[in-house]
This record gives sequence, C-alpha cells and structure tokens, in this order.
Amino acid sequence: MGNALSVVATDDVFDDIVSLFRNKEYGRTREMLALALARMKNPRAVDALIESLDDEEVAGHAVMALRKMNAKKAESAMRPFTEHPKTWIRNEAKRALEKMKK
Repeated sequence: MGNALSVVATDDVFDDIVSLFRNKEYGRTREMLALALARMKNPRAVDALIESLDDEEVAGHAVMALRKMNAKKAESAMRPFTEHPKTWIRNEAKRALEKMKK
C-alpha cells in the first residue's frame, strides 16, 4: 500500500499521508510514505520528514526522501546519519549532503 501511495499520492492528500506516516502503529510499512512526501510540493513535507529522523523504522527512507528533495533545511539533522550503522543509510546521508553543497 505504501509503495502504491509513493507513486500516486498528490498534494491533495498531503494531510492524510502525513497522518499515516506519523502513525507508528503501522511500523515499517510507512517507509514508502516518506517517498510519497518527497514528491509533494507542500513545504511542510520537509518538516514532517525531518521530524521522522528520530523514528528508526522510517529514518532511512526519510533521509532518502530529503536527498531527493535537496532539502537544505535538513542538513544539520542529516549529518549524524553519515555514521549510521546501516551502510545504505550512511551512503544516502553522504549523497544528500553532497547534493546540498551544490
């Protein structure tokens, strides 16, 4: 379901996506909702993703989404992820920070 929403969700359902994304009862199934937020134009999407960096279940996908958005506002919040135990998350954070420098 999250994967489908990451492809078809639009700003018309922004509040619904954020609500689902923040609901920890859904666990890791929320990961792809981060990518749905990355596709949206609503500036509050960046804030929702930054807030989710404290949520280990979705943090990696939030880093990925923030990279796709080139969300310079998230730069300081992303720095600690360059030393994350998971390689793919470290790599995403490094790529994001490099992109933000340009």
